[in-house]
Amino acid sequence: MDTLWQDLCYGIRVLFKNPGFTAGVVLTLALGIGANTAIFGLVSVVLLKELPVKDPEQLARVRVYRKESIRDLSYPVFRDLSRLQRVFSGMTASGEFTPNRLSLGGQLQEFGKIQGNFVSANYFSVLGVSPAIGRMFTLEDSHAAGEGAVAVISFGFWGRHFAYDPSALGRTVTLNKTPFTIIGVAPRGFFGDQVGMTPDFWVPILMQPQLEGGDQLERRTSTWFRTIARLKPDVSKKQAEAELTVLFQELMAEEIASGSGSLISHDQPQDFRVELQLGSSGLNNLRAGLQRPLQLLMGIVGLVLLIACCNVANLLLARATARQREIVVRVALGAGRMRLIGQLLTESVLLAVMGGTLGLVMAWWSNDLLLTLVPLSVDLRPDLYILTFTLAVSLLSAILFGLVPALQVTSSNISPALQASSRYHSSGRPRQRFSRALVTSQVALYLCLLIGAGLLVRSLQKLRGQDVGVERDNVLMLDVFADETAIKGTHFPDLQGQLLERLKAVPGVHSVSFSEYRLFSGSFSTAPARVPGSSIGPERDDEVRENWVSPEYFRTLGMKLLLGRTFTHQDSRIEPRVAVINERMARHYFGQESPIGKMIYFPKVDAQGRYIPFGPQLDRSLGVEVIGVVQDAKYDDLREAIPSMAYLPISPVEGLPSCIEVRTVGQPSAVMLQFRQILNQVNPNIILRTIKTLEDQIDETLLQERLFTKVLGFFGLLALGLACVGLYGIISYAVVCRTNEIGVRLALGAEPTDVVKLVVRQGIILALGGVTMGVFLALAVTRVISSYLYGVTANDPATFAVISLLLITVALLACYIPARRAAKVDPMVALRYE
Repeated sequence: MDTLWQDLCYGIRVLFKNPGFTAGVVLTLALGIGANTAIFGLVSVVLLKELPVKDPEQLARVRVYRKESIRDLSYPVFRDLSRLQRVFSGMTASGEFTPNRLSLGGQLQEFGKIQGNFVSANYFSVLGVSPAIGRMFTLEDSHAAGEGAVAVISFGFWGRHFAYDPSALGRTVTLNKTPFTIIGVAPRGFFGDQVGMTPDFWVPILMQPQLEGGDQLERRTSTWFRTIARLKPDVSKKQAEAELTVLFQELMAEEIASGSGSLISHDQPQDFRVELQLGSSGLNNLRAGLQRPLQLLMGIVGLVLLIACCNVANLLLARATARQREIVVRVALGAGRMRLIGQLLTESVLLAVMGGTLGLVMAWWSNDLLLTLVPLSVDLRPDLYILTFTLAVSLLSAILFGLVPALQVTSSNISPALQASSRYHSSGRPRQRFSRALVTSQVALYLCLLIGAGLLVRSLQKLRGQDVGVERDNVLMLDVFADETAIKGTHFPDLQGQLLERLKAVPGVHSVSFSEYRLFSGSFSTAPARVPGSSIGPERDDEVRENWVSPEYFRTLGMKLLLGRTFTHQDSRIEPRVAVINERMARHYFGQESPIGKMIYFPKVDAQGRYIPFGPQLDRSLGVEVIGVVQDAKYDDLREAIPSMAYLPISPVEGLPSCIEVRTVGQPSAVMLQFRQILNQVNPNIILRTIKTLEDQIDETLLQERLFTKVLGFFGLLALGLACVGLYGIISYAVVCRTNEIGVRLALGAEPTDVVKLVVRQGIILALGGVTMGVFLALAVTRVISSYLYGVTANDPATFAVISLLLITVALLACYIPARRAAKVDPMVALRYE
């Protein structure tokens, strides 16, 4: 302990005597360690942290696969399966809910700020969660749909709105004009069953019809919630899946036999299987969706840390040269090599601890920035996992960058090193060779990062720049909600007409339209279709997407009409009904023939939302006449294949559509503020949920691409900066080692430009070696991100060439400064230099 204390005290004195060197090393390490800590914090929360419940490893999410597609259970199937199964100790349901109106004590809360969950009465008992105060739900709280106006609030909601006052129990919170009595508070740290989603309250799932207006509890086609179950201790995952698959296939066979299933006729019960997703870390798609991206990001930031360690190792090697005589004198006076290595490693550990501390601060500071890239509701504050990780990374870094310089500097022979004239010649060349090898490896790693960033940038540009089939500029998308109970009795045609005229009267508005489903929102409706005389039979058929739109829809979105005509205001009142279809649907069903005037039939839908199979004779009331064909367009995902699409005229008598599209003459931001006021003036019960541009709506679908591009781009630029530092450091070190040689050259008549060329050539040789190595390394590494690319290959020659030239240019700039300094050396001073 005395020796360790002496080493620590001496190391601190040495480091603070060289503040410039110490600051450079600490900052370099902080960047590498901070990046790793920040990304690991996200990895820890999303992939590693367990649910704060009892025995989370026994929980599973129940999902159904139909061939390759996946879906959740409907509530009727959930009830049947939970009644028949014998492999779970309990099954429960959980689904998100965002209230359109919420008030506490008569004070209205801002829409979109509060999140809730519908859960079955046994939700908390199945998860094994006890209340902080009060009680959780019981089976007595609700027996039938519309019963059970009680709520459990989160610990955070309790603190924000009730200041942790126990009198919150028994108080009333009003959701969508329905009062709920608060009966309990969830424990601190409980965030529900999904990572990244933190509900503010939980209400019984049987209250869904009361709160949302439409009864989703009896619709066998509605799969809007998650099924969560707890395995019995003596039942394995495979056993449970086998039994549940048999039960589910029996339920589907009953549906198909009854002729009232929502399935296309060629589906068979054996097409279905049940799979369990064990979920100690969260029972949602977030983990599966982000697992690979986060693993790649951890690999990227690990690469950045390795580059930082190589840079620091080079700095320590340069500093070791300056301390060589000190070390040799210590050896001459009897110091053992292991003792000296221990002293030097202690200094490295001090540097790593300082770098790790600063890196932890940087990671904490960057949490908000990271959450803007990954819009999740998670707590990234440092915990024991993150602190342990940072300490481990810091100590590993100290070994990586400190061990080799320590071994190099303590390997010198005593006699040559004590001679003044051999200060830089005794062991400089081996160290220079090692430093050059480090720099060459660094440049190769830089090139890999930059090429990966370049490929993702080009991919994102191609995704954004592709023709989506609509004119995306200057279009606003308004998501509205009309409280049906509040506007009951309203004459909807008048309401729509008034709203349309008021919005069109706003200066700068070009056109306004209504639709049931907005573009790139992920919401859509599909249905089977039959076309008499078409060569496409049921066995080759696919489902057709439907959207109900107003006549101005195609004009507002700039969709080109290819054949026929679009809707008029009279089309919603005529029989037979009419439709406009897209190019793909026209090709699929009609080939080269014109579809204008042809009939397409869609099935009826029963009270449970299931399609009633077509009879032997097609009912004319189910048919729609094709009156026009519009160009193909993207709808949800820029990578997706374009589906068959049918546009139907929206009925003005069935309520207010949920989406309003507005095309403006200039920038949409100039008129956005007026729309909320207009909606409130027309009818205060019309709630504007969101308002955003179509461009922003499209960008939201590119979350993963933008995340990769921004993060990898940032680390690519960071690596480029470290490349400058690394090359500058090694060339400066080489200039110091060759000061005598440079002086001799100048004394013998060499021109300053000759010296500049000599030094720059040394740096360029290193850069070219690194670029050559990096190109071959990148050809292998970029295949890892090939699945995230669009319109560009993983070995795109243009990207490789541009990034290689960029790195060589940066190398020239990094070498030029020490080269200019070498050219200004005074020959007389250089010849006397030690």
